[in-house]
Amino acid sequence: MTSPQSGSIITDGGKQHFYWFGFQHAGDFVANEPWSIFVSRMSGSIRTEHVSFAGACATYCESPDRMQTSASRLYRIDRTENGVSFLYDDGTFVEEPDGLGDMSIMIRSSLKDSGLLSVWSG
Repeated sequence: MTSPQSGSIITDGGKQHFYWFGFQHAGDFVANEPWSIFVSRMSGSIRTEHVSFAGACATYCESPDRMQTSASRLYRIDRTENGVSFLYDDGTFVEEPDGLGDMSIMIRSSLKDSGLLSVWSG
């Protein structure tokens, strides 16, 4: 992310959307539940969210917001049938129950004046 303090070009019901990347919705690219993503819902921050249709995380299971910098960062999402784990490059580990199966890879950015570079490996 080249400018962590970038504003957003999209507002939805008064809420700004900045960017997210990870896995969302099964079999298509519809921005709907379920999802397992790293997301920025506030300028200059990032957190994890794991949202399912039902089960232990029938509502948002989210981690605290963390400050975003312009330095290169590496984020990882591992999915199993029993849950999802998120790994920040500083070693912070977030684990959520409820595996969501196979979902589409999603990268969305509505940053006004910043780039977002993503590299995937399988």
